[in-house]
Amino acid sequence: TTGNTHCAKRSRTSHTRYARRSPSMSLFNDYIAKVYTTLNGDALFTGKVSESLSDITSFPMIWLEDGGTSDWSDKDYDGLEAIITLHIGSQYRGTKEIRTWMDKAHSLLHDASLTLTTEQSVLCRFLRSEIVTDSDGITRHGVMRFSLLINEVS
Repeated sequence: TTGNTHCAKRSRTSHTRYARRSPSMSLFNDYIAKVYTTLNGDALFTGKVSESLSDITSFPMIWLEDGGTSDWSDKDYDGLEAIITLHIGSQYRGTKEIRTWMDKAHSLLHDASLTLTTEQSVLCRFLRSEIVTDSDGITRHGVMRFSLLINEVS
């Protein structure tokens, strides 16, 4: 493991079986696309999720950022821990709208068990969040970080 206390320990006896180490396993996969699809599939967020800040045309809006990856393998199993950062922008006076959106994103992603098109299993865990006011003095910016623990399944 990476030594992070927030990481769930792998259970070799749980209902999910992890594949033996395979040289063909690609650790860099479509986890961002899966998070995008999960968020965009919700009625509140449909059409409001972007992979780039430059794609934003109106508020409220969510954009995704890849926060980096680290190895989460051991001698028998390949794994990857990826960090995804959600940025939620709102120009609503006050924080009601942004808190509603952050709560919904949390309910969709925290403890979510996702399966990627590459047949890898992902456990998504919430790490932290904060709300700041952008330099324009109008836009509220919610930042949410999630850890995705990724393993190949057999």
